[in-house]
Amino acid sequence: MTVRHLLASIGLCLLYIGQAIASDVTGYVVGGTPVKPSQDYSWMASIRLSSNQLSHTCGGTVVNQRWVLTAAHCVVRQGDDGKFIVIPPSQLSVMVGTTSSVVEDVATLYAVSHVVVYPKYSPQIILKETLQPDGSMLTEVISTALENDLALLRVDKPFSVNINHVALATDKDADELDIQLGLQWSDKERPENTKVSGWGSTQTNGGGVSKRLLEAKLSFVPMDECFTRLELGNDAHYIIDSPMNRTKICTLPPSVIFDSDGNSLEFGSDSCKGDSGGPLRAQNELGEWVQFGIVSGGPIGKLVCGSLVRPSFYTRIGTYYPWILSIVGSIPEKPVTKPDFITAEESSSTSPEGSTDDSGGDAESGSVTGSGGNTGSGDGKEDELVNSDCNLNSSGISHNNCNLKSASGGASAWGVILLMIIACWARCGAGIREG
Repeated sequence: MTVRHLLASIGLCLLYIGQAIASDVTGYVVGGTPVKPSQDYSWMASIRLSSNQLSHTCGGTVVNQRWVLTAAHCVVRQGDDGKFIVIPPSQLSVMVGTTSSVVEDVATLYAVSHVVVYPKYSPQIILKETLQPDGSMLTEVISTALENDLALLRVDKPFSVNINHVALATDKDADELDIQLGLQWSDKERPENTKVSGWGSTQTNGGGVSKRLLEAKLSFVPMDECFTRLELGNDAHYIIDSPMNRTKICTLPPSVIFDSDGNSLEFGSDSCKGDSGGPLRAQNELGEWVQFGIVSGGPIGKLVCGSLVRPSFYTRIGTYYPWILSIVGSIPEKPVTKPDFITAEESSSTSPEGSTDDSGGDAESGSVTGSGGNTGSGDGKEDELVNSDCNLNSSGISHNNCNLKSASGGASAWGVILLMIIACWARCGAGIREG
């Protein structure tokens, strides 16, 4: 079996949601504390499966009167035939305005009218193998795990006036936070400079679901450090493509959790299974808490979540901020906007044998427009309620829906890049730790 086939098989097993999606996708925060009713978390959303008694499947955040931001892998699943599909709006609901994971008031439920998946979303690791003149095989990673993992859901009616909107980190915010939080990193004294929230289990094996919304403080890990911990020594990079990656954000537990007798439990606070799609937040230069990332994934080992040394990764919102604005500013002309890889598969299956079909777009292109290509962002009609203002060498990778925790890519200012290069050089000079 080739490396490509092996990885494909692992990917299919780990990313498969299928008919058991309700039990495979559950939300929780390991080591979290309950959010108090007095705290305003009305922007926190629970994505529900209508087809399975409205069971909680993922987290999300309200970005305006009609739209909720979540992870793409929360709404893209693989069927029994091996093909990926987007869950139709008729099978999805959104619950907001409550800290409970149990449906207690029908007024908190909203039907979904549109599902828009980021065009370049890639759920699986895509490898390209090239036979070399000396007979060896060169393996190139075309797409890392859970790349461009974000999606938007539009509800069929405006959210209640008492539902607030989360503040999203702009591309400028994201650049500043990369530097600000990166300078705070210390492995010996890890800072508590980010927050993650979600529903579900408090167990590191991912079992069970919390009935209350939980929140945990986490440590932001600079990208070069994250790359070192996850990829150093690997022949190919399956999660983070380089120390300068701009598509993902990483975190680690800030400290060890102890039991009531003072014994170390050898794990820490973390996002995990089913927290997928939920928010990672940080304070910008004005002291405002903004959503910096979307829970996406992480490598799994003996502990599904809570590892003190293996970072979890998140979709970097700043990279996709312009795309998000372009989508929530219009009404999609179709109920479902599929990612390019699904559109390409469907096109190839209906095209005459041997023909070439380019309707899926350039699979390696990083440029995306809000209304072009396969974004399905609409017919130009404005939305009437727009707010103006795993390391496979160990055990594999899984998204927070499926034994993993939950990224984006975009250009930043040359000054930001230079500072990150300097920071990377300084840390590397101090020594590299095992990933």
